[in-house]
Amino acid sequence: MPMMYPVTLELVDKECLVVGGGVVAERKVLSLLECGAIITVVSPAITTMLRKLADTSLIKYKDGCYSKDDLLNKLLVICATNNQVVNQQVAQDCKGIGIWVNVVDQPELCTFHVPAVMRRGMMSISVSTSGASPLLAAKIRKQLEQDFGQEYEILLQIMVEVRKEVNQKNIDPIKRYQIYSKILNSNIMQLIKQGKTEKVKELIAACTSL
Repeated sequence: MPMMYPVTLELVDKECLVVGGGVVAERKVLSLLECGAIITVVSPAITTMLRKLADTSLIKYKDGCYSKDDLLNKLLVICATNNQVVNQQVAQDCKGIGIWVNVVDQPELCTFHVPAVMRRGMMSISVSTSGASPLLAAKIRKQLEQDFGQEYEILLQIMVEVRKEVNQKNIDPIKRYQIYSKILNSNIMQLIKQGKTEKVKELIAACTSL
C-alpha cells in the first residue's frame, strides 16, 4: 500500500464542512477554528458548545440531515457521525467531486487523516498512524508533550527575532547558518528553563556578532 503524503494546510478563510453534531464533531470543529477555517456544521442535533458557537456566528449551522449540496465550495470535509450509511454517502460524494474527506474511525473511507498534534506556539509536531491506531498516535503525542516543554515555544520566538535581525543585516548564507547553529548548539535551552533572560540576551548578542 502506498504511503500517505504528510502536509500542513493553511485553512484561514477556507470553507470546511463537519457532518455530525456530537462531542467528536465538536472537537473537530474547535481544532478547525484554531486554524481560522470557515466551518459549516450539518446535523439534526448539536452539542451545547456547538450551539453557542453557532449562536455567536463563529460557525454556520444547518439544522438537518446531510445532502450533497452541503459540499458546495468546501475544501475539505470531516464526517463524525455514528451512522454508517451517512458516513459512506459523504465519503462517496466527496471522492466523486475531488473534495478531501475524513470519516472518523473509518480509515478505509478517508482521503486524508488528522494526526495527533503537539503544539508549542508556532511549532507543531504531528504523529500519524494513517488511521491504523489513533490511540497510539495520541500516546506518542503525550510523550512528545513531556519531551518538548514550553521552553521550545520561547526558543522559537527568539529564533524568529534573530532571523529578522540577521536578514536586516544582509548577512551571507554561510554566516547565517553559523549564527543559527551556534545559538541552537549553545546552552540557551538551559538558560530559558532557568528564566535567565539577561543571560539569554547576552548569548544572542555574542552569537550574532560573529
